[in-house]
Amino acid sequence: MIAQDRPGLGTRPPGPVPTLASSVADLAALLDAAGPGPYVLVGHSWGGLLVQVLAWQRPERVAGLVLLDPAHEEFRPPLVRAADALSGALLVLRRTPGARTVRAEYGLAARHAAELRRLRAARALPDVPVTVLSATRGLPRRLRARWTGLQAGVAAGAARGRHAEVANAGHYLHEDRPEEVARAVLDVVGRVRGR
Repeated sequence: MIAQDRPGLGTRPPGPVPTLASSVADLAALLDAAGPGPYVLVGHSWGGLLVQVLAWQRPERVAGLVLLDPAHEEFRPPLVRAADALSGALLVLRRTPGARTVRAEYGLAARHAAELRRLRAARALPDVPVTVLSATRGLPRRLRARWTGLQAGVAAGAARGRHAEVANAGHYLHEDRPEEVARAVLDVVGRVRGR
């Protein structure tokens, strides 16, 4: 198992402000360094959208996908729009490690929405097992329903896609319900191996 710390997050020092292209290139470089693959990729939130872009651009690197409450270019909740308008002031005031990276990533899906729409319309995800897990807590009901609907659409658009809502889980599914995430990953690995 390999876990990626994007620049400015986890233990990795900050780099230039990320773009969609640089974020996908960084992920591709990690996979290239790891070996020929292909790999089962697990992506949470913005990472869930990044692994989809990588799968569209380099399908030969992808054996399966597990998307944990993935971001979607069509979903921008009011709080994220407000944070963009305030230039991420709340994150800056908190001075959290990686605040600059997180702030930049919040806006990437919106700034690249047209490109992401073109990719999604032009290319299906590779014919590999895909599981999308959606949170059930943490947003007002209408917003959660919209986001979950977009996530279900990602699974429905995959030839071997599955979607599930994870009860009693917020956006950080891997913290709230790690056993469900582990089960989904093991299921995709088993489907890749033909079990």
